[in-house]
Amino acid sequence: MRIYLKFRNAFRGLTRVIREPRTYLFHIICGICAITLSIFLKLPIERIVIVIILVGGVLSAELFNDSVETLVRFVSKGEKSDIIRLALDISAGAVLLVSLTAVLVGVLFFLPPILELING
Repeated sequence: MRIYLKFRNAFRGLTRVIREPRTYLFHIICGICAITLSIFLKLPIERIVIVIILVGGVLSAELFNDSVETLVRFVSKGEKSDIIRLALDISAGAVLLVSLTAVLVGVLFFLPPILELING
């Protein structure tokens, strides 16, 4: 029963993040596009797995960022301070770093087969 509650809570957290007008839905759509494109381009299975791992990493980083933002808002009660701003900026920076890494890998993986398709 206890493990059921853990899974229920985890799925509740996911659905909360997906429903709110945040960047998480954007990341999901980009992830689906990246995975679909890697299959369409018939990338080697190893590269498809890397794309899936990177998508999971970006989505996980966004969840951690949302968690930090939620906690900071609760604890600070709307108070503004340099420390609070720094915590939020660092958290957002982690998402940016993972996202840029995923984009770079995507360009390296997708650009050559796309150019090959275009040039025939």
